[in-house]
Amino acid sequence: MLRCIAIIIILNITLIAKNDVDVMMALLNEAKFPNKSVDDYIELYKETNSTIFLRKALKLAYFKNLKDINKVLNIVNKSKIANDSEVLKIKINYFLRYKKYKDALRLTKELVRFDKDPDNFIFLGNLELKFNNIKDALNSYESAYNINHSDEALLKIVDIYINRFKNLNSATRILKSHQEIYGCGVLACNLLIDIYEGEKDYIALMKLYEDIYKKTGDRIYLNKILSFYEKRGELEKVIDLLKSTQNYDKLIEVYEKMGEFEKAYDLANLMYKDTNDYNYLAISTNLEYELAMPNISKNKLDEILLKFKSCLGKVKSASFYNDYGFLLINYNIDIKKGMDLIDKALLLSPKNPEFIQNLALGYYKNGDCIMARDLLKNIRYKDVDLDLYTKIKKCVKIQLRNARNKKIRSVI
Repeated sequence: MLRCIAIIIILNITLIAKNDVDVMMALLNEAKFPNKSVDDYIELYKETNSTIFLRKALKLAYFKNLKDINKVLNIVNKSKIANDSEVLKIKINYFLRYKKYKDALRLTKELVRFDKDPDNFIFLGNLELKFNNIKDALNSYESAYNINHSDEALLKIVDIYINRFKNLNSATRILKSHQEIYGCGVLACNLLIDIYEGEKDYIALMKLYEDIYKKTGDRIYLNKILSFYEKRGELEKVIDLLKSTQNYDKLIEVYEKMGEFEKAYDLANLMYKDTNDYNYLAISTNLEYELAMPNISKNKLDEILLKFKSCLGKVKSASFYNDYGFLLINYNIDIKKGMDLIDKALLLSPKNPEFIQNLALGYYKNGDCIMARDLLKNIRYKDVDLDLYTKIKKCVKIQLRNARNKKIRSVI
């Protein structure tokens, strides 16, 4: 009895060892001799009845585009993996490769019976559209959508309603319903944006921009929201959005635009204390100046100038260079240094009317009124400080008159 068991064990070990060698040879042959490798895998399948080898044979024959694939398919079709999802997909792609679309459609319908993956339904819908089976395609896309509510399936459905059924109302209703329940990805949202713009439904459009901004953090959408509400004088409506997305930089800007300088200052000061970021110190210092105006004391001005000075070399924003430079010029502290700072600001933002005007102030205070006047020509009239413009204009007249008188005296 023991002798018989020992013989069986030896035979099994011998068979396993032989199979291991055959597997190794099949693997080695895949690159240079794929046809031989396919034959080896088929033999291994027949010897072991393991479908692993049959799958290997089918994949190799398909991906290497071998003529032997038909032989492999015949064996696969008689095996227990004939309707396996992975095998069906290889068969479908094989039929598509040779433009056998009817066979591909037939097998894809078979595939979705066994494998309810939404991608399979979308694939089926695409094939059905190829045969102009529009209603069947719509059903397939809806089956995919009902599984995972993906934007891909949604857009396929919407495309049919718009381009096949010419039914924009239904497409719009579907898009709006999806967006309200699930939100939407960039492509679906952009399509809905076009619809809302066409309908001039700006409130819904702003809500949509808000959803996209929360999802993507893309400031393009935030800027659209800010621009819309700024024009309507309703900037307070974006405060909750900025708080919820922790966009404190923009929140400080909005407070400033609303004239809420104390809130802007408190937030900038808090951010500086929390982060030790000198950009926030520069912002809070400028707001401190705004709050102290118009009756700023010399002590407060000195304190503000000291804070600005501490930001030099640490802050490189155009607004900082301009704000600090303006104070140095306006209070006759160091006009040359102030103009140098505003030059730096203009390198970063060359067309900023405030920066140009402050530089003109520097030239005016230095006595170069003609240069100051020429600079103001680069600013739209509505952006010009009329008081400064009047002073520069008067100064230019005096300088031109003095120049003429000087020329006359030199001739006499």
